[in-house]
Amino acid sequence: MTLLFADSFDGYATAQLAARYNVRSGMAITAAAGRNSTAGLTSSDHNEYVGLTVGNKATVIVGGAWYWTSVGSLYNMVDLYDGASIQIYLQVDAGGILRVKRGDGTLLATSAQALLSGAWYYIEIKATINNATGAVAVNVNGHEWVNVSGIDTQYTANAYVSLVKWHVYGKIDDIYICDDAGGVNDNFLGVS
Repeated sequence: MTLLFADSFDGYATAQLAARYNVRSGMAITAAAGRNSTAGLTSSDHNEYVGLTVGNKATVIVGGAWYWTSVGSLYNMVDLYDGASIQIYLQVDAGGILRVKRGDGTLLATSAQALLSGAWYYIEIKATINNATGAVAVNVNGHEWVNVSGIDTQYTANAYVSLVKWHVYGKIDDIYICDDAGGVNDNFLGVS
């Protein structure tokens, strides 16, 4: 099975986040904060996050719905870790441009399109970790915004991801993690 994890934040409370996520800082589950008037995860601090260990995966696909009250500063959206070090991270800058960076801060790709404040976006990132044949693709609302391959996506000595972190500045809902094994759910799941 390649769908490793999914969460809608419905049916449980903030106090129960510790039972689902290995790492977390801040955040609250808020009723009617989700994209379909269901519960969603909320934060007013871009340094807050939830994270989950996934084993050692050479390729991961991570998605979720993000809502911003404002896009006013550079902050991380998704971090893909090997142990305590980030391999790849996805950021949004002050202008709403998506940036993909390697753990050492090297810019690997940017989007030509920009996110706008006050809107929901379903954002998915697929990353293959390799120091010669790495690849990163980012889809927004089912459309390709970034696609680069044959690049160095490996920051650590290991060519895999072991932990995924989601950052929230506003709201997030309907998140998932997949890998590329098994022939089912091994690519972007798309807007759900």
